[in-house]
Amino acid sequence: MAEACDAARQSLHDLVETLGGELSSSIKEISDRYEPEFDRIRDDAPNPNGVEAVVNVIVDVEWETIGIALDLPEVTMKTQEWSLDLPQVTMKDKRIVFHTPSTRMVRKKIGQYPTFHGWTVKWKDIYADVPETFMQKHEIVMGIPEVRMDRTSFKLDVPEFAMRTQELKFDVPQITVKSVSGEVRETQEAAEAKAEEMRDEIAAKREELFGGAREQIVAASNTFFTCLRTQIQMKRDEAAAAFEPGLAMIRQALSKLEDVKAGAEADGMRQRLADLMAKRDTATVQFDEAVRRIAEQEKVTIDSLLKGLRDVA
Repeated sequence: MAEACDAARQSLHDLVETLGGELSSSIKEISDRYEPEFDRIRDDAPNPNGVEAVVNVIVDVEWETIGIALDLPEVTMKTQEWSLDLPQVTMKDKRIVFHTPSTRMVRKKIGQYPTFHGWTVKWKDIYADVPETFMQKHEIVMGIPEVRMDRTSFKLDVPEFAMRTQELKFDVPQITVKSVSGEVRETQEAAEAKAEEMRDEIAAKREELFGGAREQIVAASNTFFTCLRTQIQMKRDEAAAAFEPGLAMIRQALSKLEDVKAGAEADGMRQRLADLMAKRDTATVQFDEAVRRIAEQEKVTIDSLLKGLRDVA
């Protein structure tokens, strides 16, 4: 698992470094092209050794190195040992006794009728079979699933993140003109106009390079982080799958108990089903938390990369 996402991680790094390298090369080319222009402006400034010495003209053009900081994610796959309670299910035959309301026919005296013997009257009983409700006892033997939770340990590669700052450096002009008056003011204005022109060209080049690259960076980041999430999700699915045989057996037993109307036993089996489902949810929650942390890190990474492409340090 540790190597599963290496290709996606490397693709993201290569993309950002390529874009950064292109920007650095482009800005250097622009700087090299403008440097003679600033040299010419400096050469055309009033000569402090001549008549203009009284104005003490100083035109400084210094090239200051600045940089663009790009934070790239460094991912270390740290092997952790996780422990889960996973079910071990066995079927055991169990004798179940329960009672259900039933009806039976019972002969009962429902009245009398007279018989005459001369002057003597004798009463005879009248009997009839009438229905009677009673609780009928039932006994069945069926396989009842018994669940035992065993502690299971396994190793899982979990990503740990750090942001490594990569700085792309290039030179831009910093212009200083002192004792501004008359012709010197024109020198200052020319230098500042040329500097502004250069900054506009650099900004246009940045937008050209990174305007369409933002979608590429988002896509590359998503590929990488989706891979990381998938690795955790696969382990989560394996843990959840370990509960399915036990859940299936309990559902089957519950269905049989409901069919024969063994109410109390069905209620107990229904509670067993709920308990095992709760244990399954508890076992998988730590995987869900790991996936959530990776999703949050993806947002941080994309924000950092796009910020680095926008802002000059």
